[in-house]
Amino acid sequence: MEHRREKYERLVAFAATLPPTPTAVAHPCDHDSLWAVIEAARLGLIAPILVGPREKIEAAAREGNLDLGDLTVVDAPHSHAAAAAAVQLVHEGRAEALMKGSLHTDELMGAVVSRATGLRTERRVSHCFVMDVPGREDALIITDAAVNISPTLDEKRDIVQNAIDLVHALRFPEARVAILSAMETVNSKVPSTLDAAALCKMADRRQITGGILDGPLALDNAISEEAAKIKGISSPVAGHANVLVVPDLEAGNLLAKSLSFLAHADATQGIVLGAKVPIILTSRADRRSRGSHRARSLRSSRSRGARKLPPASGRGNRMDVVMVINSGSSSIKFHAFSVSGGALDPIAGGKLEELYTKPHFHAKRQNGEVIEDRGWPADESLGHDNAIAFLLDWLRAHAGEAELLAVGHRVVHGGDRYSAPVRVMRR
Repeated sequence: MEHRREKYERLVAFAATLPPTPTAVAHPCDHDSLWAVIEAARLGLIAPILVGPREKIEAAAREGNLDLGDLTVVDAPHSHAAAAAAVQLVHEGRAEALMKGSLHTDELMGAVVSRATGLRTERRVSHCFVMDVPGREDALIITDAAVNISPTLDEKRDIVQNAIDLVHALRFPEARVAILSAMETVNSKVPSTLDAAALCKMADRRQITGGILDGPLALDNAISEEAAKIKGISSPVAGHANVLVVPDLEAGNLLAKSLSFLAHADATQGIVLGAKVPIILTSRADRRSRGSHRARSLRSSRSRGARKLPPASGRGNRMDVVMVINSGSSSIKFHAFSVSGGALDPIAGGKLEELYTKPHFHAKRQNGEVIEDRGWPADESLGHDNAIAFLLDWLRAHAGEAELLAVGHRVVHGGDRYSAPVRVMRR
């Protein structure tokens, strides 16, 4: 059965607007893993740094007639060392993502979650499949089917939040999260139904933000509107879920592989979230034909988006934007304006505060609705340079097809010479 990848093509179109992600690829020492990296680099999706035994990497390239070109190779004697070196490249700021090569997943993740040298954050790391299922209008995220074997309630909270963050990064209009079980009613004898009910209440109390949750839901009434109606379930999620949170790894793995091999779905986005950088997990079963799609998902996830900014009135998704910033000693305030016919219409504003100590970002629409509210881990410093870069990336990623025309900075002026605003620089 031939399956057109319209959903992935939409993702590619968005990824094409972002610069290639510097990506440390751990131990790409066989043909398929190396081919996927080279293809992703050719498409401009990643800027790879190959980490592993130089001789093995070059031998794999020769045997497969693959051209490494001017790709950077960091020599590491074996797979364990390659994983550790790839993680170190992130700490050094040379890589903004990790990608699994031909080593075992446990080797790479062991280096990632190391308490001494890893990439842990306050979040539990979790895995998401982004699946292009034939017959469905939107892509479907399944979590967690690869990392957390039997997650606790607190761990499920992080799993859900990671998936919601990915939804916004992929530019889905909204996150509709179904907490799956074998039934749609709470049953004290079925622990997954109790967890589902608790997660929904946690969302009500804003312990989980950015998405609409419903559960427990059985699979049929999570994805089939007709099945939900038959069961008398009415919610924005039932029948319309785009995130499926499974009870445990076994259920998730079975669900994802059933969709892949029985429904001919493309489960090409294996991405781990919750660490300091996104981590692309490849599968030997699908690496050759699908490797570059993972990089597209990764590039989107870097935007860390929430809701998209509203388009300017009457122009669909197209708008021109001007941003004004006010930078203080430990904060940056901003406002964004759409430009139409010479008039400026305010569309969003917010601030980055507590720079250098405990950075926090808050953005809202002109009507006061919160677009995004997030913090950084306590051990992750954010200075003015990085804060400005984050703010510009955030605006570009969440203003639809907007073109950022100009950025203005508030400058305090005074005296005889500077009694009015002046242009500081031509650009």
